[in-house]
Amino acid sequence: MIKVDVLYSVMGVATQALLSHESGDLLVDAGDGVTRDLIERRYDFYRLRAILLTHEDFDHVSGLYSLLNFLKNFYHHRRERSEVLAIVVPKPVHHIHLMTLPPLMYSELGFPIKLLEVSHGEIVSIGGFRIRPFSVDHQKLGRPGGPVGGNLGYSIMDGEGFRVVLSGDTRPCKELEREADGADIAVVEASARDQDMQKAIEQGHMTKSEAERIGRRAKRAVYIHQRPEWFV
Repeated sequence: MIKVDVLYSVMGVATQALLSHESGDLLVDAGDGVTRDLIERRYDFYRLRAILLTHEDFDHVSGLYSLLNFLKNFYHHRRERSEVLAIVVPKPVHHIHLMTLPPLMYSELGFPIKLLEVSHGEIVSIGGFRIRPFSVDHQKLGRPGGPVGGNLGYSIMDGEGFRVVLSGDTRPCKELEREADGADIAVVEASARDQDMQKAIEQGHMTKSEAERIGRRAKRAVYIHQRPEWFV
């Protein structure tokens, strides 16, 4: 069984969720404050197997740099880490890889990492998790050149067949509907109010009602990425 803990999720601020299994943990997205979120939960950082990024918008990746620097110091002062920490990112990677090396990371991390660029349907096995990325629709109308990097959701299954689906940022799409069908837990973005449908279309997000239609395909749904009141 996989336990899902949404550490924080507010549109335009930060989103991060922790998936826990007896074999270890996955962090999905790493927005601002993720290090503090984990420390406040007295998290055991040796359990972390991988960081999965749904896309490279700032509210999903802005905490990665500080988290990696914290881990560098944590493992150095506590106990060296020999296990590889995977960072899974949609292909093509845009800028995440620059955070892991000098000069942005002002010295070597001191523990092994592996950057995995993945595309739709490219299955990755990490620890006790089988991770299947799938394409989503986060096109933002009017943005020159389209989205920054790629956009993915993830279907994550343990060895017993328990499956969690995370939508990432997206409009409703066939791939997400297919993955949500029969999932034990679906973590679905619900960024916009129903009366803001046009804005949701323009920004590549779902309204609450659209998200709920997706969520009903799963056995249980968790709705995240709500628009904060100061954006309304």
